[in-house]
Amino acid sequence: MRKSRVWYKKLAVHIMQMALYNAYVLHRYAGQRGTFLEFQEEVIKYFLFGDQEGGSASTSGSEATSRIVPGQHFPGVVPQTASKGRSQKRCRVCSKNGIRKDTIHHCETCPEKPGLCMKDCFRIYHTSLDF
Repeated sequence: MRKSRVWYKKLAVHIMQMALYNAYVLHRYAGQRGTFLEFQEEVIKYFLFGDQEGGSASTSGSEATSRIVPGQHFPGVVPQTASKGRSQKRCRVCSKNGIRKDTIHHCETCPEKPGLCMKDCFRIYHTSLDF
């Protein structure tokens, strides 16, 4: 590792990694299986999303099923703000697939009002359980 003025950040990351590895060793000692990478992902999901099933903070079981009911969701245009003349949101489906795409459309009916492209993303988001 290189010397820098922010050595304390590297030290903090190193200490966190050591603590996480020690927790992984105890996890394995308790009889659980899996790799260290899988264990890290589980811990990160727990910290980000809490103790919810499926690892998604934005959609619980009833919200996911209400999102998929056809004929109840309609696209709308993202409202303009004072600072921006034309507001945009990042497309939820494209960003999950690793593509950065901004759109001016969103679903007005969904509680979190996700940004969605009008081509196929609106249909995919409202027919698939993975979002």
